[in-house]
Amino acid sequence: MKEIILYISNPVSIVAIFFLLGLFSSKFKNRLKYYSIALSIFIITSTPIFSFILSYPLVHTVKTVKDNEISITKSVIVLSAGIQRDALGNWVPGIDSVNRTLVGKDYSEKLSVPLVISGGKTKEKADPEAVVIKNHFNLVNAIVDLKSTTTYESSKNLSKYCEKNIGPYLIITGE
Repeated sequence: MKEIILYISNPVSIVAIFFLLGLFSSKFKNRLKYYSIALSIFIITSTPIFSFILSYPLVHTVKTVKDNEISITKSVIVLSAGIQRDALGNWVPGIDSVNRTLVGKDYSEKLSVPLVISGGKTKEKADPEAVVIKNHFNLVNAIVDLKSTTTYESSKNLSKYCEKNIGPYLIITGE
């Protein structure tokens, strides 16, 4: 239910809903009103100031760890970023997964804390991304989350791990 509400409440869906209301409206005046609302929402949400406003809580309210505070980290969590076939047809981590894992592995070893790799099955006839990454880097002691295919699912599925192992955590993800 939550996913449906999130899907419907994004700007593109709202524009589409008003456009459809205008399309199915019987009166020309109402049709024009719905089209105007859809166009206004589209123009407003397309401006750079709107994206700045939406990104502000994500960028400015998230606590980041400074270099001198990194030593208090209790676990390093790497969010996978895809797998691909190599020239021999074997599944290997994609370049973003490789970069993230190398950074996570480096911090995990420096801080002597557990490394958690999150990545589920995203390709047909392939192992989950976390397994491919773990095997590729021979990460014997890494903890893997095999169910998550998105960042949202990773946060949801790793919540039990986070409840059991009190943080703070260093999360390695994309830009």
